[in-house]
Amino acid sequence: MNTVRISLLCITGFLAAINTGVSAKTLVVATYNLWNVMFQWDSRKHYIADMIRQANPDIIGFQEVRADADGKRNQLKQLQSLLPQYQHHVFHSTKPVDKSKFGKNAIKGWEQEGLGILSKHAIVMSHHIPLSKAGASDPSPRELLHIQVEYEEHEIFFMVVHFSTSRKVQCQNAMRVINFISSTGADRTVIAGDFNTYSDYTWPVEAVQNGFFLPNGCPKPVGFEPVGAEQGYGFDDSWIQTSLDRDGGLTFSNMPSPGLVNRPDRVLVSRVGLEPVKTKLHGHGDAYRSGYSFSNYVSRFKTISRMAGRQWSGDKLNYTCHLDCGPHGSCRCGVCSGGGNALNCDLAYCTECSAAVYNIILFLYYFLIIYVIAAVYITFCIYAKHTQMRALRKLIICPRWFGLGHFTAYLLVGFMVIFTLVKGGLSDMIALTLNRIPEEMFPSDHLMVVSEIKVTYH
Repeated sequence: MNTVRISLLCITGFLAAINTGVSAKTLVVATYNLWNVMFQWDSRKHYIADMIRQANPDIIGFQEVRADADGKRNQLKQLQSLLPQYQHHVFHSTKPVDKSKFGKNAIKGWEQEGLGILSKHAIVMSHHIPLSKAGASDPSPRELLHIQVEYEEHEIFFMVVHFSTSRKVQCQNAMRVINFISSTGADRTVIAGDFNTYSDYTWPVEAVQNGFFLPNGCPKPVGFEPVGAEQGYGFDDSWIQTSLDRDGGLTFSNMPSPGLVNRPDRVLVSRVGLEPVKTKLHGHGDAYRSGYSFSNYVSRFKTISRMAGRQWSGDKLNYTCHLDCGPHGSCRCGVCSGGGNALNCDLAYCTECSAAVYNIILFLYYFLIIYVIAAVYITFCIYAKHTQMRALRKLIICPRWFGLGHFTAYLLVGFMVIFTLVKGGLSDMIALTLNRIPEEMFPSDHLMVVSEIKVTYH
């Protein structure tokens, strides 16, 4: 009997060791179009951090990452402050943000946009290569951001891309990626990003997977030498490889109607050294609307208050939002409001955040401080009186005539003062805070693709 038990224990231990080894060599990667600072980034970043915690990727690549002109404020750095487990990051600016249409006196900040990566593992190497220049068909230059990390004694190569929206330029982007991969090798490589792939034009991303262009796809590139699986090149689409719903996996919502329509966001896994195991999508708008609606209102109120402070201090701003509010909204006091896109107002003419409004905010702020302190003081006095604690009454110098009736009257009068000021002076500001456009509670027009990958050889 003892021999049988020992044999069973040995077999169990052996199987556990095998399972431990497999899970230890399972890498989780993700890609997410951050959608720059659209619609109250100060509240949305907390939602994104929660989403990343839930998905728990080892490495995540981002597109449309914003930073200030001097680089001190950066969306990835702000996410890192909420996600301390991601100690390593890389940001590469691909273009300055064009704010010319907002006017000379537009609000400053978030002047750069580019690609970024957060990683739990040390980044051994990083560099970027150009994929296409800015031109008439696409005003945005396109680049590839490439890093190497050490994971379980393996070299893992992770690349982030954001392909052009122009079909012709998209083909050029694919060709440049293929050339780069053929020069570096495809072993243990992941290409993640927003490929801007739509159901009627899939050839560029298929070319990246195959190493060559199909004859019915992109124009035949001149001077291009294709590579293929026979050279150890080739990539699998993680969603296609791991999901039973091959026609699903849609990640682009087109805000908020007609809903999810295409799958531009993908994780491509090299066929040499890696094997996709599972792929999931995160970031549906319902979770944001149900869990972050109140924090979004708070963020809007704070933004409007800051704009009122800037007008009170004499700032002259003709456009106070860091973004275009689109066809359904106008920029007023730093937030996008409903009612159409023809209601933009310069700071000097925005009644919701005027200098008078800021005076009321300041008065309410100090009034509330005094109001609360006085309420606490009166409460202690009444408590000391009713418990016959003479020493406490002497310590806080309580008048003998304080009673519950006086306290109730004090609370009512204070409440009426606050209500009158809010109703009479801040009603427009509150209405603007509540007047969100439908897009605001869709935290991104892209979902996050998360892929679990097994390292198949050392």
